[in-house]
Amino acid sequence: MKNIDMEALEGLSHSPLKNYILAGLESHLVGATTRLFRNTRASTGIITPHSHRFDFQCLVLQGAVTNTLFIETGLGDDYQVTETKYLGSPGKYETMKTRRCMYLPESTRYVEGDWYGMTAEEIHSISFSRDAVVLFIEGEQIIDTSLYIEPHVNGETIPTMKTEPWMFAK
Repeated sequence: MKNIDMEALEGLSHSPLKNYILAGLESHLVGATTRLFRNTRASTGIITPHSHRFDFQCLVLQGAVTNTLFIETGLGDDYQVTETKYLGSPGKYETMKTRRCMYLPESTRYVEGDWYGMTAEEIHSISFSRDAVVLFIEGEQIIDTSLYIEPHVNGETIPTMKTEPWMFAK
């Protein structure tokens, strides 16, 4: 992206986490509430649809991302909604199943130079192109819990939300 000194921005980054939910997705803090995400592989996994405890804005610095919002409707697919409380470090949560709802996915692709954002109440999943770089600017925490949704099919919830030992490596 023009006028962004990527080397300087990367020089400001610290506290790296490797395999941030997806194999090859790296997260580095830039300051206290800004992250620099870099994807080093073609995305093969899916991030379980989830919300955040804060509003955020993102700038795609390189490559592309596809952000899929899950809109709660009376139509669509059946999902189990689970509330999570963050316990202070990535991958550490307290969870409670709350209800089932119908959601329709709505995807938008963003490329270099595009901004996108979400409110804390919105539920999304995201995928990254190989070599995507995204600046993620987090607002203040405005709620104590976030949500994730898992497919409910043939009378059972399919457990897609997992924290694996390879995730969040320092």
